[in-house]
Amino acid sequence: MRPETPHPRVNRTRGSPLWAQLITALYRSDRQNDALEACRRVKQILADKLGIDRCAQLVWLEQQVLQQKPILGSQPAATMQAKALLTTVAEIPRTHRSGRLRFDSGRIVEVPPSGLRIGRGPGHDLDLDDPKVSRDPHAQIFPEQEGLAIKDLNSRNGVYVDGARIKLATPLSTGTVIRIGSTTMTFEET
Repeated sequence: MRPETPHPRVNRTRGSPLWAQLITALYRSDRQNDALEACRRVKQILADKLGIDRCAQLVWLEQQVLQQKPILGSQPAATMQAKALLTTVAEIPRTHRSGRLRFDSGRIVEVPPSGLRIGRGPGHDLDLDDPKVSRDPHAQIFPEQEGLAIKDLNSRNGVYVDGARIKLATPLSTGTVIRIGSTTMTFEET
């Protein structure tokens, strides 16, 4: 392996350090063609759109890539940098950690961020006076990564969300209609 060549001082007024990072990351990820394409693109953008030449650092990087010479920097840092630049970021939905239940009667019950245990009789966070609701906890609203969800706690008569009986935890969003026994309620995010 050839000794590493020091890179010239960066002139940040004529070229982007982000382009330099991208070119470096692509090259260190064994993607020489993509690194050269990035060099070509930045050269074209700077010349056509801004009417300026590349900075010395970008010229130097292109030469290193063309000559397949090592670029300064530790390999672990280069690997992390390459992964960060080449990874697609997933969009995470906005999470709701609190909400309320609106009953057909107009009654409103706040759902705290910690959740809510639903059943018939004392000892539940939400006591439903309905003979079709289990005396043991019938259902539970609880927080999970995406927000609040509801699950059936092995009740005899089940939990229905938007008309379908659920078997697994089901996320809640504004307008979700929940039926437990004969009691119907609508979830609202707060």
